[in-house]
Amino acid sequence: MHLVTLDHRRTISARRMALVIGLALATSACGQDLPASSGSPQPTTSVTPSASASFVPPELEGRIVFTRAGGQYGDETIFIARADGTDEEQLTPFAESCCVRVSPDGTQILYSLFEGGRVTTGIRNLEDGDVRALPFPDATANIGPGAWSPDGERVALQLWDETDSARDGIYTARASDGGDLVRLTDAEIADIPADYSPDGTQLVFLRESSTQSTGELFTVDVDGSGEPTRISPEGMAVGYGSARFSPDGTLIVFQEGRTSPTGELWTVAPDGSGATPVFEDSEGRFASHPTWSPDGTMIMFALNPIADDFEHRPNGIYVINADGSDLRLVIGGDDFKREPEWRIP
Repeated sequence: MHLVTLDHRRTISARRMALVIGLALATSACGQDLPASSGSPQPTTSVTPSASASFVPPELEGRIVFTRAGGQYGDETIFIARADGTDEEQLTPFAESCCVRVSPDGTQILYSLFEGGRVTTGIRNLEDGDVRALPFPDATANIGPGAWSPDGERVALQLWDETDSARDGIYTARASDGGDLVRLTDAEIADIPADYSPDGTQLVFLRESSTQSTGELFTVDVDGSGEPTRISPEGMAVGYGSARFSPDGTLIVFQEGRTSPTGELWTVAPDGSGATPVFEDSEGRFASHPTWSPDGTMIMFALNPIADDFEHRPNGIYVINADGSDLRLVIGGDDFKREPEWRIP
């Protein structure tokens, strides 16, 4: 679904639209089908992995934050677990958030908050659960969550304004108070921030095309100078989801778009060279939302039965070696999961 502005020339990111609708429905449905927002996490039903996967070993270190969507989870609900899928806890109320990102030190998360009919970015402390919202810069802008700078001092945001689409694009701001906005891009449809480079000088982002939730990958300097540079192969549809720098900054992992017949994961150098397919599922499933292990030796991602993850069909979170080998199941079950973020501690 597209949300069209008054001049009928642009669309918002599909996920932002789903968030606004989902949260509005959750608010109006109070006391009906949704559980209380303070409800405890729902148990995850174990499933037997496919023949091409083995259960993940218990020695995986760190924690993962991920989301569930569909049904009571809306779009979406945030969870945390150990990297091997154990000790799972629900972090946010049902159907009241999306687009989670974990701070570099693993102590905070960025995610979306819905306030007064608009979307802003919330920052939650994982230790005590304290949540603060970045203030809106003015009366009409939305500021959706994007990415943390490596030092945790700044965040990249997707700004869009229903009254003035010329403002739309990626901005960075202080994480402490949302101040000192610096514009990085001018969006024609939607520019969606994905990840900072480890040295903090570049940002990789998805420039959405006229085909909803697909586009091309670009990098841009975070000081606001220069023009964005396309780094995904010409003609390739990249999916709305994750594009992540490897911990050493030499590679960016990303997913193919939902229009692809294969749903592969790829890596590419930050200058756009050396694009290489890393993983294609032998059973025809579609990989999405890849993220690196903290040491860069593994990639974790969602593996979906169909290309369109907006249908929220039951899937699993898996891990592979960085070379694409040794597919292993981390979290199965009869619900839909995506957006794993892997951090130490």
